[in-house]
Amino acid sequence: MAKNELINNLKGRHVAITDGVFAIAMTILVLEIAVPTITEISSGVALGEYFINYLAPSIIIYFISFYLVYNFWENTVILFNFKKINITILTLNMLTMATVCLIPFATGFLFILQIY
Repeated sequence: MAKNELINNLKGRHVAITDGVFAIAMTILVLEIAVPTITEISSGVALGEYFINYLAPSIIIYFISFYLVYNFWENTVILFNFKKINITILTLNMLTMATVCLIPFATGFLFILQIY
């Protein structure tokens, strides 16, 4: 069996691992948003300040990051619709997944910068 035939026969497994990486990255994004503790929010005014200063910007950053990951995923869906897959496409897909795995880190870093 030729190498390209083997790659095409395992296409379903490549799609599955790619979808898994994207699903985990999307889930980690929401985990970066911190839930306030009762000591931080002691009144309605404090809740309003918390929402304006932290929660609203965090949610905006989350949606931008989520859209970015979704856009990467959407493009890999198009990529795997090709009839034949070769090692170059799989290498590019691996680099794409590596990049996507860094997005939650960058998002968390933005959350930290926003606090200070």
